[in-house]
Amino acid sequence: MNNKLNNRNIFSIKLFWQSFRQLKIIGLISAAIMLLITGLPIIMEGINITNNIKAVKPAGDASLSTVQDYTSIVYPSSATAVLIIVFAFITPVLALYCWSFLNKRSTSDFYHSLSYKRQCLFFSKFAAITAWQIIIMAVTFLCSFICYHIFKDYFIVDYATNFRIYIAQFLCALLCSAGIALACSITGNIFSNICLTGLILFLPRFILLLANSTINNSYVLASSKHFMPLLDNSYNMLTSQVLYAFEGGIITTYDISDMWLSGIANVYTLVLAIIYIAIACVLFTIRKSETAGKPALSWKLQFAIRCAIGYTISIFGIFVYVQLSKDTNSYGEPAAMYVIIAFLIAAVVVIIYELISSKKLHRVLKAIPSIIAAYVLAIISGFLLNAGINNMTAYRANADNIDYIKLEMRSNYYSSSTRDYFENVIKNLKITDKDTIKLITDVYNNNSENLDSLTNMSYYSRNSVEYTTYEVYFKEGITGKYRKVFLKESDVLKLADLLTKVDEFCKEYKNLPDYDSANVSFSDYILPEKQRDIYNMMLDEINNVSFADYYNLISSSRQGSRISNTAYVNIAFTRNGTPYSATIRITDLTPKTTESPTTGFNTKFTDCNDTVTPKDEVNLRNKPSVTDADSVVVATAKKGELFTRTGYNTEVGWSRVIYNGQTLYCVTSLLSIQ
Repeated sequence: MNNKLNNRNIFSIKLFWQSFRQLKIIGLISAAIMLLITGLPIIMEGINITNNIKAVKPAGDASLSTVQDYTSIVYPSSATAVLIIVFAFITPVLALYCWSFLNKRSTSDFYHSLSYKRQCLFFSKFAAITAWQIIIMAVTFLCSFICYHIFKDYFIVDYATNFRIYIAQFLCALLCSAGIALACSITGNIFSNICLTGLILFLPRFILLLANSTINNSYVLASSKHFMPLLDNSYNMLTSQVLYAFEGGIITTYDISDMWLSGIANVYTLVLAIIYIAIACVLFTIRKSETAGKPALSWKLQFAIRCAIGYTISIFGIFVYVQLSKDTNSYGEPAAMYVIIAFLIAAVVVIIYELISSKKLHRVLKAIPSIIAAYVLAIISGFLLNAGINNMTAYRANADNIDYIKLEMRSNYYSSSTRDYFENVIKNLKITDKDTIKLITDVYNNNSENLDSLTNMSYYSRNSVEYTTYEVYFKEGITGKYRKVFLKESDVLKLADLLTKVDEFCKEYKNLPDYDSANVSFSDYILPEKQRDIYNMMLDEINNVSFADYYNLISSSRQGSRISNTAYVNIAFTRNGTPYSATIRITDLTPKTTESPTTGFNTKFTDCNDTVTPKDEVNLRNKPSVTDADSVVVATAKKGELFTRTGYNTEVGWSRVIYNGQTLYCVTSLLSIQ
């Protein structure tokens, strides 16, 4: 029975367990590191909040008086900085160590002489790597769950969405280990293992990203997010996260956040990993022990690797040439100079690679054909890219032929950890209204006719000052096209008026989260036990006002970076894993909320004339509020100092005092009447 179990054609439990144990030191150390860097920050923050709450009353400031003031939303993206370690560092170490036997002739001969089918050997070892990846991910998730649960009063956590993030990052780790397995199956030393892994995982996406960047710099109406069907930058989750660090203008924080929760991106990454695994298994099966210590399985493969390295560098110069050839305002060195420099660097790098990988000087001459092939491929790519840009520039949208459009506001000039909810409500809506389609197509066609004017504008003016930028998807027939559209203020007002007729848009615009699902803060101090009632009262009033009035209210709330001289409510929350923020002004459209005696929006004081002194130490503010941006601490009164109280409010707990000739405000509970 045991003999049959350990000689299966596909998988051997015994061989799997042996490989699993070989990796246990790396796996256990990795798990311990992940536990430490996951749990320690949460525990320290929780302890810090607990200590601050205990110490707040002696400080005399109501801004730190309740747990609610410290409650924060844990955004799913917060786990990424930790999880990226799994596929960027831990997985490469596990995989390279597991397959390291292929780089030595003696160990390679030993494993190939075992009474296992090659497929069995491959899948058993790959399963051992995957098992450790799962264990490390599971331990990390469990650690974060326990730590957040211990301090559940301080953190609002969407565990379901967080779990989806962990699944997405596991798929990234799986793709990484698949790429390494493929590279190790056809190379015979550690240097070649690493170089080929980089080419397999990153070269295709790197070329696409470089092409996308060139297109965006050459044609301002090109979509910065969407490139080509199935080649979208956000589909391959592993490379998108790595390349995001180098080109945040094309792959933004928001794109990364959407990618983790995208079913298409998850399936794409999984399918790509399976393809790599299948190819790696086939190549591993036909691999010979003689490959150990050599740079590649055959001279043809070595030629392809050299060609890929040379092409990667050469394409830089070609794409710069294409971009400069379309820039009428270019100056400096001629565009051809960049091509020459890139070609020279490519030749040097390929020769150095050949020397390091083969360790034989005479093999330098064999690198020349691959260098020439790299030049030819780069030049062909340049011609194709130039033709693609010309085709994009010639496109004009016809409203009669468009089935629907999708809009997404883009603002790359400013960055924030959260999205404005009201700006992004429209993102997932398919707009079929003909008047709206006509408006957007007319604006796009006008942009196309005035392309030179837009191109010559500064990035800041084009994206933030004179225009509002939208990414638009024109669904036309079987396929569709993504384009940027720059709307003037008058066009934005027209669009807003048309959108009020879209029922789904109106519904989502008012679809604010409930109190327990959000982090709600008020511009004025409200007793903690009253905050839920006030927020729910505001939601009820919002649902009863007309959409046109509500839309105007929100539009005015979003003017400027700060709302002055008016009360408001800030709402931070996540929906489907995406972090959002919303700001709503408290006006006569919400009269019950405004006039409620339990709010500080219209704080009314009962006149008095008392001599008071602080119980310990108290902060005195220019406004009876701790969340209003205009409310600042003017002075600090110490225990024993006497001053006059001229008014108090028993509902919100504030007192009005005269201190050094100034009218200031402080929390009543921190004063003693003499």
